[in-house]
Amino acid sequence: MSPTGQAPSQLRGSQLHAVLDNGAVPLGELYSRLGLEFGGGWLADVLAGRRDATTAELARLSAHAQVPMTVLAGAVRPEQSVAVALRAGLLESPTALEPVLHRARKLLEHFRLLGSWYPAVVNKRLEFGAQMCRSRSDDPYVKRSAQRTAQYLRVVSEIGGIQPVGDLRELIESFGVPVIFAEMPDRIHGITVHEDFDGIWRGVVVVNCRDSWTRQRFTLAHELAHIIYRDSQPIIIDDDQEVDESNRVEFRAECFARYFLVPAEGLSKSLLNVDGVESAAMVANTMLHFGVSRPAAMRALAESTQMSYEYLNGMAGAGSVRDLMARSRLDVEWSTLSRDQHDESASPWLLELALDAYREKYVPAQLVADVLGRGDETDSVEADLVAQGWAH
Repeated sequence: MSPTGQAPSQLRGSQLHAVLDNGAVPLGELYSRLGLEFGGGWLADVLAGRRDATTAELARLSAHAQVPMTVLAGAVRPEQSVAVALRAGLLESPTALEPVLHRARKLLEHFRLLGSWYPAVVNKRLEFGAQMCRSRSDDPYVKRSAQRTAQYLRVVSEIGGIQPVGDLRELIESFGVPVIFAEMPDRIHGITVHEDFDGIWRGVVVVNCRDSWTRQRFTLAHELAHIIYRDSQPIIIDDDQEVDESNRVEFRAECFARYFLVPAEGLSKSLLNVDGVESAAMVANTMLHFGVSRPAAMRALAESTQMSYEYLNGMAGAGSVRDLMARSRLDVEWSTLSRDQHDESASPWLLELALDAYREKYVPAQLVADVLGRGDETDSVEADLVAQGWAH
């Protein structure tokens, strides 16, 4: 802030109008909340571009308009703030996806609040996540950058260079990023919604619970790449569109997921144990061993063997995955691993924080219900909490 108490580069005039007109609070009500006559006072002067708001005025406007102070002060562009961008229509997204996006936005707001109650716990993970981001390679060649980042992250995460990656949700949440599984439209596999609020990067990952567990793991690895590279678009949607090198951000995330989940050395070692097995069974074994989708397994094998992707697709790409597993005599293992794959679930870490805050009477049952994805069942959730001993 300047010595005069004014914020540098703050929004005013038409820019401020665009944000407030599409805000959570109607402009007329906003004047009333600020104790001003509609169309008068200091807000009218700022909206007309006649002067900047003082720091105190800006803080009041932020609180009543529900717009981050960083946006009003000009430190963060409106399109980079999820809360503002969703309300103002600055982000293009499928209409059917809007409920999930709004849920993610609300979880970000709750996450910020819980972080204020438990700063030591939350900041420890956020700092660890920021530290892990230093594992990213800045190689200008996208594919090589993704491969090197995947290799280094395996090392610093103590996964090693051979074995399959374990619980990807747990890994991402250890970086301070809550992960939820929810129903989304077909062909949308996952989204990362994030914000830079008060100079702190926070994000939420949503994975489509309608996908198979192997597709979900690939999605998690894909979203992990966006987190590590701190890709700037506030809402990043992972869909079924073909990705090539012209889309640098998405192509890098796809390459990272492939190399992180199926390292070359690990794949070579696993193939030694299936020597002589037909190509379809080789694809099925790779899927199960590394926990990856069929396309990801075929891409990895095509890079590591003399078989082309087209050949592998012709041998193993037709029919359902269940049929492929049955032909490869792996249907029992597949069925076991697929048992709970379509369950919706809240973020274990965020839920733990919410329950602790509820028990300490820091937050209402509504926040816990939102975290559980049961925002319209607050009374029922509160009754469940009391029955389970979470006395309020």
